[in-house]
Amino acid sequence: MSPINTTIAISVVIAAASLIRNFSSPSDNNTFFYYHHCTQPNYFRGSSFFSKYLPGSSYDSNVITVLTSLVNSANILTYDHFTVGTYGKTVHGMHHCRSDLSTRSDDCARCVAQAVHILQNICGGALLLEGCFVEYENTKFLGLAKRRCWLGYAGHRGGIARTS
Repeated sequence: MSPINTTIAISVVIAAASLIRNFSSPSDNNTFFYYHHCTQPNYFRGSSFFSKYLPGSSYDSNVITVLTSLVNSANILTYDHFTVGTYGKTVHGMHHCRSDLSTRSDDCARCVAQAVHILQNICGGALLLEGCFVEYENTKFLGLAKRRCWLGYAGHRGGIARTS
């Protein structure tokens, strides 16, 4: 899938989510939780004894850099992506805000900051909130077709994974 098709697909998901919520205004609470998933659980904090993600490691520093960059970028752009690190310690991240969220009013930045905060406290991966989508992984995902389809509905905290 090309980067343009990926952007279009994400835009369609965000637009559909907006319709499901009965045309919510940007000032509504952006923490309505549509879904999240962990892409590489053994790379995230506290996931298990076998975790490859050690606080204070260079990978941890790269995660923090990517997530901070996403939040800072959301003050200026409603879509952006970053890659930080070298092989084995690389982190890829992106954010995409709903088209009616303004960077001037900080709606996009607030939504991305909330998503980043939630991702840090669950397990990482991807998170779709009312106004934005944020994803970060240790593998490249921009321009690549997803291996799983996450089905869910408004108000359900999670999804049903189906291998495509």
